[in-house]
Amino acid sequence: MSSRPIFSLRLPKDTKDTLAHHGYSTLGELLSATPSSIALALGISVEDAEEIIQQVQRPATQNPSVPLTQSAAAVIKATRKFSTRWPPLDKLLDGGLMQGHILEVSGPPGSPKETIAIDIVTSFIEGGESVIFIDSQNMTSPTNLRDRLSGCPASSLRSLHYSSILNATEMMVFLHSINNILDSMPKVALLVLNSFSFPFSTLPNPFAKSGILEQVRQILARILIIRNLTVVVTSQLSNKMLQEDEPHGSPEEKGKVVMVPQLGTSYLPSGRSHRILLALDSPISGIMYLLPSSSPSTTTKEPVLHEPYSISIT
Repeated sequence: MSSRPIFSLRLPKDTKDTLAHHGYSTLGELLSATPSSIALALGISVEDAEEIIQQVQRPATQNPSVPLTQSAAAVIKATRKFSTRWPPLDKLLDGGLMQGHILEVSGPPGSPKETIAIDIVTSFIEGGESVIFIDSQNMTSPTNLRDRLSGCPASSLRSLHYSSILNATEMMVFLHSINNILDSMPKVALLVLNSFSFPFSTLPNPFAKSGILEQVRQILARILIIRNLTVVVTSQLSNKMLQEDEPHGSPEEKGKVVMVPQLGTSYLPSGRSHRILLALDSPISGIMYLLPSSSPSTTTKEPVLHEPYSISIT
């Protein structure tokens, strides 16, 4: 029952669409959330959220024309994990990056965030999948990408589609067109948004930026859930001053400046997002931090899991 898709419920279409946009794809995910977290995510009252939960628990709400279970092939594909080719990162992700999820990798200049993204591309290409790679800061090129993927069969490199998008307007045009693009390229299983924070870093109006990132979150939520597309984002860091009333703040830390992912969490769909922050110890070593989930059900502090990493020099 918990695996029943949200779209199979006899709820108003706009309610199901809103739930899907906020990362709820199955009945189990919805029932495991609290009314307050659903209310916060959907912008409704707690009473309305409780009514939604009560509705989905009623047998009459569940559509018998939709099968309770998916085919074995569909289940295997939906739960397939791809190695990042970085053992510490695979460990933090419980064995790899699950298809239909999003991974954000943030770090300072000199950190291996682009290398991680390209290594994930390699795993998808070798797994017979197609990839769209969008670069937003001229950090790589088609030639560089193909050189880095030289270990893959030459025929498989035709499955890699590269484009450069350097400003926020063009990026939003691309994202709003993503469904049409995926319709024309049905074998694409991975979308890489390299240096994704850069096009948005120069937006002068914080309110406009907030609205744009909300659009991004809704688009990403749809393609994760409906298309089962995997997304990898790389991002720069920015300075932030801690406040005492913040989740990880304290009186002792108030006023301390820390480095955080530049775009924050507002653009990430809940429930399917993983955030990795890279901290450098040296040019070839550092620590990977798995940042707390941005899930709407997160109401308490979470331990920050971390693993050391090193780059082999050959």
